[in-house]
Amino acid sequence: MLLVLVLFTSASLMFWILALMVLADTHEKEPRLNAFSYSGPPEPSPLVSVIIPARDEEEHIASCIDAVLEQDYPRFEVIVVDDRSEDRTAGIVEACQMRDPRVRLIRGRPVPEGWAGKCHAIDQGVKAAQGEYLLMLDTDTFLTPRCLSMAVRDAVENDVDLYTLLFEAQCTSFWEKVIQPFMFQLLLMALPLGKVNDPARKEAAAPGPFLLFRRSAYEAIGGHAGMKDEVVEDLRLAQRIKQSGRRLLAVNAVSLVYSRRRIGFRAIWRGWSRVLYTGLDRNPLAAGLGFLGMALFLLLPWLIPPLCIYGLIRSDPSLPWTGLLGLGLSHCMVFLAIRRLMWVFYRLDVSLAWLQPLATGVCMAILANSVVLDSLSRPVIWKGRRYVTGGRPKANGKSA
Repeated sequence: MLLVLVLFTSASLMFWILALMVLADTHEKEPRLNAFSYSGPPEPSPLVSVIIPARDEEEHIASCIDAVLEQDYPRFEVIVVDDRSEDRTAGIVEACQMRDPRVRLIRGRPVPEGWAGKCHAIDQGVKAAQGEYLLMLDTDTFLTPRCLSMAVRDAVENDVDLYTLLFEAQCTSFWEKVIQPFMFQLLLMALPLGKVNDPARKEAAAPGPFLLFRRSAYEAIGGHAGMKDEVVEDLRLAQRIKQSGRRLLAVNAVSLVYSRRRIGFRAIWRGWSRVLYTGLDRNPLAAGLGFLGMALFLLLPWLIPPLCIYGLIRSDPSLPWTGLLGLGLSHCMVFLAIRRLMWVFYRLDVSLAWLQPLATGVCMAILANSVVLDSLSRPVIWKGRRYVTGGRPKANGKSA
């Protein structure tokens, strides 16, 4: 058994060292927007409609709108769809509307049967929009003043139909710092931008907090109305763009846009449980392999050092135990190096990277929970509404 562990750990360490080298090379070649290289907005500048769906967002909505209004882009409108909020969201937007005519408030209608709340809200915003380009923006996403000009210019110059930015995810609470960077790391490793941006490959992804569509392309693929029951609508929209032969471009822009929302363990658990299995296309084989892969290649290496110390204490010091201990510690160092690399390229929080075993265990539990909820058609509560995973709104849940 000890020999098997030595051989497996050796092979795993070689894999992760190679992965570290590949990641460093891959991410270095990714397209990126940098705040220090600024060419101004495109000429002429197309009208951009910034659509912000908001439900019970009194904490963030004013800051989000203010960040948009500070953009130096010459032609844009801001459409905020109040998705039946029960707090002061609508009142705050009305105050912004009174001091800046570019802001418009739409009071959302009740969510119809079969619609996901966010999809319905954005669909209402699109119908009211005038822009040639449509920017879907989350309320906890904040743009630096040059972001819109640089993004639109890049999208126009590259003739892009769906343009999306990778943002800095700022973490403030303990559980955010433990779980969120690890989850984002897994997504970035599974879907590197080189594959996402390659028209010849089927891989597609688009971070939901910032989606910039050419309107004609958005309407051609059916928009949100064409996937009205989806809770991973960003992924589905990206897939449809590529399947239709249109251009998708994802760009690293962590110096231009960031996301910040203080959330606790329960919200993180519910949020990922809602989308994780659906994001795997509800494929039990993919979920099983993902669970097994995390257990063997992300959790087990961290358990090797304490196991070896126990083995050395219980028996005479031996070369196999000592060698296995060295392999386990080397794993830990490589994992920390990968997290450091992710901080350099994506500003993923690295402060609690040493708690990767905890993050891995929680992520495995979330994946299992997501599969179970989907299999049993059990609802997940999100934004006061009840959904069964897979994107299907629950008929007897709160829908307005």
